[in-house]
Amino acid sequence: MKTERDVIERLGPPDEIVRPEDRMRSRRWLCSTCGTVATAAEPVPIPAPCTKCGGIFFETVESPPQ
Repeated sequence: MKTERDVIERLGPPDEIVRPEDRMRSRRWLCSTCGTVATAAEPVPIPAPCTKCGGIFFETVESPPQ
């Protein structure tokens, strides 16, 4: 399992530290690498790394109308 430290070692230090309460949240996240959609009942921050491919690039997905 990759940790935040592994990500920093791979990509370098972040330009800006974002507090957990300021992170973007969504109920659906699409992995930009493999296309897997991670879903949650409540809005959550980016679920990196991807459980399928280990990717760390995600984009939000609009939920279908209910």
